[in-house]
Amino acid sequence: MTGYIHSTESFGTVDGPGTRFVVFLAGCPMRCLYCHNPDTWERSRGTERTVEDILAEYDGVATLLQGGGITCTGGEPLTQIAFVTELFAAAKERGIDTCLDTSGVTFDPEDVHRLAEFDRLMDVTDLVMLDIKHIDNEEHRKLTGQPNTNILAFLSYLEERGTPVWIRHVVVPGLTLDDRFGTSKRSTCSGTTTWPVPSMRNWVSSTRWAIHRPPQKKTRCTRGPSSSTACAAQEIIQSSEWQKMLERALFSRYNTKG
Repeated sequence: MTGYIHSTESFGTVDGPGTRFVVFLAGCPMRCLYCHNPDTWERSRGTERTVEDILAEYDGVATLLQGGGITCTGGEPLTQIAFVTELFAAAKERGIDTCLDTSGVTFDPEDVHRLAEFDRLMDVTDLVMLDIKHIDNEEHRKLTGQPNTNILAFLSYLEERGTPVWIRHVVVPGLTLDDRFGTSKRSTCSGTTTWPVPSMRNWVSSTRWAIHRPPQKKTRCTRGPSSSTACAAQEIIQSSEWQKMLERALFSRYNTKG
């Protein structure tokens, strides 16, 4: 099987546990206003490669990947779910840790065939990094062009399976830093950017910094967040609005079962 690959990175340090080999797949149905990889939106811009080819490249840097493995990201890797499943299955046969960095946007809880595809992928996935762009559905539409309903349904599905999850949230002043959704003008937090999420097993919440810039525009290397922005990010994840919406997503499927 072949997949359309935008690029690979041989020494990823923010793409899951340890140091990782990162595969950027081409194609994404979302159009995030702050996207830092707009050149991955179209699948046609990718290079067709095989699973064996990807693993051979991994072998060339494997000795450098301390405590890591393979991460598939994008673009949106779930637009090529069959290829990612085959790649992860081959990786697991070789004892390689697998991580999926996704928005979850292609998940559909009403599509039985689609659910079977996700089941097969999750069987060979060690960790899902779920990037929730915005917790409010209407704000999510404005930000990405897509609703977040299936994304939160995917979160519920992962919890039901007991799949380890890291929630990631991109903090963009003016877009996702908003007093209505958990931020405040004053903050007394510790400045850390990794916290446990109450009442949800197997989870670690974290934030990923991104900067709002027009697609395709070349800029200098961006700095990381200030301590005040990191504190604001912590407040977002720990806010009652986020917690209510996340727990609603988790438990709504259980409550509707007979």
